[in-house]
Amino acid sequence: MKCPVSDKNVRKLLACHPSLEVSRTDHHVRVRHRGTGDFVIVSSTSSDWRSLRKFQQDLKRLEAGVGYLQRSRSRRR
Repeated sequence: MKCPVSDKNVRKLLACHPSLEVSRTDHHVRVRHRGTGDFVIVSSTSSDWRSLRKFQQDLKRLEAGVGYLQRSRSRRR
């Protein structure tokens, strides 16, 4: 079975967060919190260090309960 995340640094980050579920799309990986259903998206092709930093920040927000769904809800109010 092929691993959904090709970047080893992203795989290491995801290994530290067992409450997250990973699913693959064409060019992105969706990381979903099992408890809240909220998610973040990371590019599966980018190896730029800035994208890794952004993903680290997104994971911290997701663990705090502020993923993409929560942020979009707060913008609409």
